Amino acid sequence: MVDYREILRLYVIGISQRNITVSCACSIQIVSAILNQTKAYHSVIRRRMWGLLVAYDFMFMTIPFFERHQTV
Repeated sequence: MVDYREILRLYVIGISQRNITVSCACSIQIVSAILNQTKAYHSVIRRRMWGLLVAYDFMFMTIPFFERHQTV
């Protein structure tokens, strides 16, 4: 069974893909597939978060100054 977390952990600390295959006893294709899927997932998350930040920034900029700085 492939240990996905171990593959990702080794990759994050800078171990090469070939050394990961030796350490985890799996093929280079499996390691490459896991890393590619992870990178694709994180790029989607980054794009979604960027969209939320842009929407929040737009919303914040459209609120008049005096409404943002009211004291209660």
